[in-house]
Amino acid sequence: MKFHLSNLFNGRKALAEQEEASGEMNILKAGLLEKPESAIAQARLAAKLMFDETKDASILAAGLLKDYEENAYMQIKKSEEKVDLYEDQICNYLLEISKRKLTTAESQRVSVLLHTVNDLETISDCTCSIGLAYRNMYERNAEFSQEAAQQLELAQQAVREMLEKTRAMFDDIRQIQEVYAYHQVVSELLDRLREKHIERLKSSRCMVESGLVLTDLINYYERIAVRCQRIAGYLMQEGNEALKIHGHEYWFPAKDYRELYEGCRERYLAED
Repeated sequence: MKFHLSNLFNGRKALAEQEEASGEMNILKAGLLEKPESAIAQARLAAKLMFDETKDASILAAGLLKDYEENAYMQIKKSEEKVDLYEDQICNYLLEISKRKLTTAESQRVSVLLHTVNDLETISDCTCSIGLAYRNMYERNAEFSQEAAQQLELAQQAVREMLEKTRAMFDDIRQIQEVYAYHQVVSELLDRLREKHIERLKSSRCMVESGLVLTDLINYYERIAVRCQRIAGYLMQEGNEALKIHGHEYWFPAKDYRELYEGCRERYLAED
């Protein structure tokens, strides 16, 4: 199993300079494999950088709604390639760590990171698909109705903030309540967008071609929101003895969660 070796990360700028010089992404240190705690910490740092790359690409993709730029789309594609490389190297590194003698807590942290980077890669794929959807619309000179564009822009903003809250969980797991609140509001936003789209179709206020693209975009953002919630769930379990992938629930203080949800909903669904 091949690893690209380097010293520890020294920020994203240094990493970008290494990429440009070598044509490869040098992110993990093989010498740490005999020290599982340090190796896991290194893999976690790599996952944070992977998330930053994914989040930045998502912001670029959302910007194509108002102003399509080919350079921005190519940056999104390049970002997807970087994220794929992150996933490959981090997963391989974690699998090597798992062959060492680990404590229960260390094994659980490895599982958390494996599932996290897999979902991050899915978010990156969806982001690239969003960019491609806007590119196709631009090339065909298609456009959304003003109402659809405004609603989509609002949904994109909510998803961006959900991504930011999820990323913040690497440093503060208390953000999980906000991640879950945003997921609930994003789901409502996308449901409303879908309902309004159907109304426009029935009244012939929407072109079929742009309507199909809008449906795809809704699906991509739904997948991103679901993956954010799942990542939040993984990170919340880093201190547990076993990782639950399906069917787990978190019982937040009802009043605190309700206030977060209502505050988020007021920002994005005030007209309801």
